[in-house]
Amino acid sequence: MKTGLFGGTFNPVHSGHVMIATDILSCFALDGIIIIPAASPPHKTAEFMADISLRLEMTRLAFNGQPGCTVSDIETRRVGRSYTIDTVNHFRKTLPAGTDLFFIAGLDAFLELDTWKDYLALMETIPFIVITRPVPDSPEKEALKTFLSLKISDRYTFSPDKACYEHETLRPVFLYERPAIHISSTEIRERLKQGRPIRGMVPDSVEQFIKKKGLYQ
Repeated sequence: MKTGLFGGTFNPVHSGHVMIATDILSCFALDGIIIIPAASPPHKTAEFMADISLRLEMTRLAFNGQPGCTVSDIETRRVGRSYTIDTVNHFRKTLPAGTDLFFIAGLDAFLELDTWKDYLALMETIPFIVITRPVPDSPEKEALKTFLSLKISDRYTFSPDKACYEHETLRPVFLYERPAIHISSTEIRERLKQGRPIRGMVPDSVEQFIKKKGLYQ
């Protein structure tokens, strides 16, 4: 079994998140993806953060009926800050033996990996699938290469055949060029604050939930 762990604030979850998850399922031949809204992420300000119970419900609505996708409330049941290493270890213990796990992260988040708790232990534990933009000769790929070399290990080497960075002892870092998506949670929050429409940017069920709860206004 191959399972992806897709963490994030999902503040709010949007149609791009759904598209990315379903595409990664196919591209990496995963058996499933577990979507994990972060309860109290250490690197995010709470100023514009909806309560975790609301973000969790929106995420469940967004992925309802999506084959292979499940939403976990593990971080809502944890006291204090949410750390990726703890979440990964939880699933290593609770999923069936022999399950291969992959952690899915956007490039911006991955480039802060050296500030995460026990980040080297994390790199020894689970491969990453890093989401990059589909831009030819993108500086993002150079930024990823530089980051790995300077902050993680200079012994990472790129394998064109596998589209990943490999290491003798640390886990690989795979590249995923996402579809062209012009949606962001920041833009959605700003549009809602201005009273502008968000139709098509989030699933209909999420849009209805946001309006019902009066979120981000």
